[in-house]
Amino acid sequence: MAKLTTKFVTKVQSDNIKVFWDDQLKGFGLCVRPSGKKTFLLKYRIGRGRRALTKKHSLGSVPVISVEAARLKAKNFLFVASQGIDPIKKDQESLTIKELCEQYIDRHAVLHKKKSSLVRDENLIKGVVIPVFGKIRVADLNRSHLIKYHHSKKDTPIMANRFLALISTMMNLAEKWEYRPQNTNPCKYVDRYKEKKRQVYLSMDQLERVGQAMRQLKNTESFYALSALKMLLVTGCRTSEIL
Repeated sequence: MAKLTTKFVTKVQSDNIKVFWDDQLKGFGLCVRPSGKKTFLLKYRIGRGRRALTKKHSLGSVPVISVEAARLKAKNFLFVASQGIDPIKKDQESLTIKELCEQYIDRHAVLHKKKSSLVRDENLIKGVVIPVFGKIRVADLNRSHLIKYHHSKKDTPIMANRFLALISTMMNLAEKWEYRPQNTNPCKYVDRYKEKKRQVYLSMDQLERVGQAMRQLKNTESFYALSALKMLLVTGCRTSEIL
């Protein structure tokens, strides 16, 4: 493998999850997924010798971080690790919510969530989490921060609850990844708003009009649209689950 360059990082694709290792900086690599997601990573050893502990760490995703910035970050990590210090633990005290959001997407959401859920999380992170809480250190986020924001969004309870659920998941992962002490999730005891469940059924008149529209589609080239409508009516699935 040659040196990772901007040109290579931009063009490389893979039909399966594959790591391309840089041949000039040992342990520095690029993980490429079939979805097109690309993440810089570093494999490093803490200390020296055969007994040195080996770890992996995500340096950031493309295009959030450039290959030059990722390489510099990797060099700094390797220097700290060569002194027998775990650079991850060293960074724990200064890790911000914005940086945790990046790790949440790279290390959790893209691996375990449906595309629609991933998009929803990304929008919530970009629209709310980072603008409001991005500069706060993960270790400093507390219940009062969350209660204040949650209360300010009482007129949009569903969105407020989705935000709280996302933050709760991120805080659980922060504990798992050892960025916070165990059992310190600040979302605990923050009361969610009650949500009214909506169940909408088409009346006979509405069903008849849908049927008329579908019969008109038979005389057009909208075969796929007609099939999608039939699937929606029969299964009750969400539009995003059909299209």
